Amino acid sequence: MASQGLNRVTIIGRVEGQTYLSRKYDKSRLWFRVHIQEEVPDKDGILRPRSIYLSVVAWGPMADALDRDLYSGCMVAVGGRLSHWKREGEEPPRWETQIHARDVAVLGGRASAGAPAGGHQPGGQQAA
Repeated sequence: MASQGLNRVTIIGRVEGQTYLSRKYDKSRLWFRVHIQEEVPDKDGILRPRSIYLSVVAWGPMADALDRDLYSGCMVAVGGRLSHWKREGEEPPRWETQIHARDVAVLGGRASAGAPAGGHQPGGQQAA
């Protein structure tokens, strides 16, 4: 029997910038970006840091809860699936990849400007 594959990803990183809560298909939709830093060898074999920014989308009640709990700089673990598509109506054509979150755990982390040291800065920016 042919394998259908497995589309599952887990990342740990810091929330970068604002979160954006909107409504789509009559459900809450929260978009945010996660910053991951990894070390990769350069041409001389020396490990150098490289930053990766990944877009994450959460839906429904999880989106509403995360909008209250996430703030820029907090550490999160995200589990979900990858989605990759061509953006319509743009020239030259652009492709976008997002993680559609199934599970998100807020692990804490440093406070961003304006966020309490032990708590969360509520909500991100509201989008139409």
